[in-house]
Amino acid sequence: MKQLYRILLLFSWLPFVAGCWDRIEINDLAIVVGAGVDKKGDEVEVTAQIIVPKVLSAEGGGAGDETMVRTGRGATITDAVADAQTKFSRRIFWGHTKVIVFGEELAREGISEYADFFARHPKARLRSHMYVSKASTAKEVLMLHPALERSSSEVMREMSRSPFQMDVTLKDLLEMLESEAHAAVIPAVSILPVEQGQDPLQTAAYISHTAILGGDQMIGMVDEQMTKGLLWFTNQIDGATVTIKVAENEFISTNILRAEMELVPEIEGEKWKMTVKGRLVDEIIMNRSSWDVMNPVDIRKIEQRMEEEAEKQMEAVLKLLQKNYKVDALGFADAFERKYPQQWNQVEGNWVDIFSTVEVHYDLKGKVKRPGMSTNSQGM
Repeated sequence: MKQLYRILLLFSWLPFVAGCWDRIEINDLAIVVGAGVDKKGDEVEVTAQIIVPKVLSAEGGGAGDETMVRTGRGATITDAVADAQTKFSRRIFWGHTKVIVFGEELAREGISEYADFFARHPKARLRSHMYVSKASTAKEVLMLHPALERSSSEVMREMSRSPFQMDVTLKDLLEMLESEAHAAVIPAVSILPVEQGQDPLQTAAYISHTAILGGDQMIGMVDEQMTKGLLWFTNQIDGATVTIKVAENEFISTNILRAEMELVPEIEGEKWKMTVKGRLVDEIIMNRSSWDVMNPVDIRKIEQRMEEEAEKQMEAVLKLLQKNYKVDALGFADAFERKYPQQWNQVEGNWVDIFSTVEVHYDLKGKVKRPGMSTNSQGM
């Protein structure tokens, strides 16, 4: 009898566990691949770049754009998203958002509440790549229809893999904003000039600068050359190309196979110091010089020039951050806090002034791993 009771009890639960009672079919979703947030007067404007399913599912490729753009406005970002929802027949789904773009005007006022919205949303992705739009709105960037990719969001997602630029996800941004330095960096995109005879919307965005944030407000941007210094400090330089000048009209280009940087803090009395220890491993990809890349003496000279070039690029961005922007976007604060927690607690509220006086030394070791298949440059 007891066995029969258990069987009946088991079958009584089957109607409640068979299937997903609260499921939402994919045909009822508007899938967002790119999101933009701009400031419009006193209101917030949210732009959603949505996949057009009937075009993607058409046999042999459908006619028309593969994505569409809709916007919503409101006093807050939640109001703006709710307004955007009224313009869709399907429920907006943020789970496939590849990129999030902040307009430059909004970024200068502060991005915390907007980053917080995407971080709290249960369907948003912490792996979404973050950008600031330079000299244009986020909406203008998302409205582009580049010829090479399906959408401008896809273009920016592919650019995030570039070894020449910063790659910052929503997770990275949140960690930087919560760091001891309360500073962050975000790649900035610009719109390519329109070629003659080209549809203005068929151009594309490209990463032109890196935005520097103090707190959650953008205080400035650095160009591509300065960005290389940031990449060295943050261990993101792998795969980048560095060209060194060895003589008048003579150059050697190397590809960075691996770069490992370590920040070693030290406090001596009232003086705060930082040593940047690094190991650079590279390969020679071009030799337009009279140097013999198979000669150990010339190889060592190349390695020394590599060390000097890396130090030069890091020193340039360090000087800008210490003297002009007065923002620690390099992780110095976290390094000092880990090694000297007591001293850090005493200066935490005054870190900006301390950071500007930190004495930085470099201990870099270069290594040419692959010199190539030839010795001297052909024809030199």
